Amino acid sequence: MADTVSAIPYGTAAPGQGLFATSPTAAEWAYSPLDSSTVTAAAAVPAGTTPPTPVVAAGSTIMRGSLTFGTGTDASTGSMVTVTFGSTLASTPVVLIAPATSALAAITPAVTGVSTTGFSVAATAPGSSQGNTVYGVAWQAML
Repeated sequence: MADTVSAIPYGTAAPGQGLFATSPTAAEWAYSPLDSSTVTAAAAVPAGTTPPTPVVAAGSTIMRGSLTFGTGTDASTGSMVTVTFGSTLASTPVVLIAPATSALAAITPAVTGVSTTGFSVAATAPGSSQGNTVYGVAWQAML
């Protein structure tokens, strides 16, 4: 059977297909999972004094990615790392995170401060003076 999705009028559904309420906007197409916009990350104040620079994994995008980070001396509960999108989104996304290392899973990670320009990863009682590969997190952002 041929792919007929392109022939389905918006506002209707086809067998095995979702409902297309409206035509996707240019902004919705621009931030697809194939988005190649760069993503950066920086250590936040609770990560302690002189924490190592977080490392964003190659291939990470606004919509999905991963990073590793560490802590400096005197790390405390709060935002450990701030992720900044390379482009401003048209609306605030829903961001889901998952620990990518057992060390991060042990300190109860949470996503905070979600905006059209990024989000933060918070944790409770992180160890101090940890290298930038100790804590790892993966994310998915959805509009």
